[in-house]
Amino acid sequence: MAKQKIRFNYFEPQLIIENNDLVKWDMKKFLDAILNNKKTFDASVFLGDEISDLEWNSCDYDSSNDIYYIQLSKLRSKNIPSRKRINHDKEDINLADDEYLGEFNLLVYDPKVQALIVQSNFYGLTTKQIALALTGLRQKVNKINGTSDGDIPYVVHLSPVIDSNAINKVLNNEIYRKVTIKGADYNAIADSDLNSQLLNKTID
Repeated sequence: MAKQKIRFNYFEPQLIIENNDLVKWDMKKFLDAILNNKKTFDASVFLGDEISDLEWNSCDYDSSNDIYYIQLSKLRSKNIPSRKRINHDKEDINLADDEYLGEFNLLVYDPKVQALIVQSNFYGLTTKQIALALTGLRQKVNKINGTSDGDIPYVVHLSPVIDSNAINKVLNNEIYRKVTIKGADYNAIADSDLNSQLLNKTID
C-alpha cells in the first residue's frame, strides 16, 4: 500500500479589531463553547458558492495532550464529477437538494503556545476560507455566550508561523534552481538585508 503524506501548516490565530489592529486570539473559550454546545446551533457558514460546516463528531478535547481539535468541511454542489468504469460510459452523480460533495480539513489548537495547526487539503478549504469560516463560527458562539464585539464584528486572521531554519537554508544555499516570490507589495522587503545577491537583484 502506498504511503500517504499529510501536511500541516502552522498559524498564530489573530483578530482584526478596531482600526485594523491585530491582536492574538486565544481560541480556548471559543472551542470550549463549541464542545459544550454540540449540535445545538447551526454551524454552517456560507462562503459564496461553497459552504463550510462543522463536523460535530470530529470535535473534541484531548486532555492527555492538552489540545483541541475540530474538523471543518467544504461543501459544494457545483462542478460535480461523474462516476466512470473502464470501457463503460460515464454516469452522472445526482445529488438531492440538501446534499453536497464534502472535503475536510482538520484543525488542531494547542492552548499552551496558542498555535493553530491546519491539515492541508488541496480540495478542502483554503486558508482564507478557514479564516472566514472561523469568523462566522465565532460570531455564532458570541451569540451563545451573550457577548458582542461592538458595532463591527472582529475578523479572524491566520498569521503563518514561518520556519526560520528553512529560510536560512535557502538563503545560505549557493545553488538556486528556482526562486519564486509572490506578493503584492515587494517594496516592503526591498530594503531588507537578505544576504543574497540573487534575491536582492530579483527584487531590485
